[in-house]
Amino acid sequence: MTIPCFINLGHTSTLAALIVLITATLPACQPSTEPLATPVLTILPEPSGTDIPIYDCMPVEGVELTVTSPSPGMAKIEITGLIPYEPIMVTIRAEGEDWSNKIQIWSIVADAYGTYSTTEGLRVRDKESPIEWQVQVIHARGVACATVEVINP
Repeated sequence: MTIPCFINLGHTSTLAALIVLITATLPACQPSTEPLATPVLTILPEPSGTDIPIYDCMPVEGVELTVTSPSPGMAKIEITGLIPYEPIMVTIRAEGEDWSNKIQIWSIVADAYGTYSTTEGLRVRDKESPIEWQVQVIHARGVACATVEVINP
């Protein structure tokens, strides 16, 4: 006689042995009692007015920010190690004695792999080159910081 779930009653000893094996190994497969760290995602409020805030750098282990200048007037920003879909904000600024240039990118999230990249045009008219730009990526667990020298085109 065959049961519809394709287990043959003639092989009940094999089925019984399998059940005993599974039952015997279940205690070893129990989840750990150690508490897991739960990431806290914070959505940063957009500052009022035209001033872009400067945050203190707060590096987080495993989060890497790389900023390069692939060509004159351009900066490539890449960050890895974020939480998948983590909301982030990017600020880019350069300042001199009598001038400043600031860019802020809002409402972005890391991708499913916890990465984000963008290439931005960075130019300051009538200023000597190269210009050092400070880049900050503000995320739920910290603030990643880097600088890059960009030659005006």
